[in-house]
Amino acid sequence: MSTPTSHLASSASSAPPASRRRRRWRAALVTALAVLLPLGGATAWALDRFVVEHVEIDDVSAYEASQGLDAGGASGQGATADDGAGASTGTSAATSAGTGTVDGDTYTSDATSITVSRVTTGSGGGDTLTYYVADVVLSDMTDLRSAFA
Repeated sequence: MSTPTSHLASSASSAPPASRRRRRWRAALVTALAVLLPLGGATAWALDRFVVEHVEIDDVSAYEASQGLDAGGASGQGATADDGAGASTGTSAATSAGTGTVDGDTYTSDATSITVSRVTTGSGGGDTLTYYVADVVLSDMTDLRSAFA
């Protein structure tokens, strides 16, 4: 009867090394997953954000036609006159160009409003800074044909 007991004792002593190997294997697997899953997620996000092109409008011509725009992208908007030095001629009478109206430094139409204002800061000859601010209000983003081109 002592034989079966010794047999049980010998099998019990051989079990811990196998369970230790399993624990090590599981720990290595969990560690690898803990490292690789966040790296894979970050890689997928970066590829989607910076590499993969996301197209919002597939056919620009069809979209412009549905919006009532002509082939050049204009919806009857006129241009302001320029004296060559970057300043508008600034006539006091309103000039009608298509559906838009230019009055001095302001352009208004049904879909767009542009106001140009001159800002001067500082005093004296060397400390004076002059810049122009354009306030642009659009009802449809196709009016702005090249946003950051």
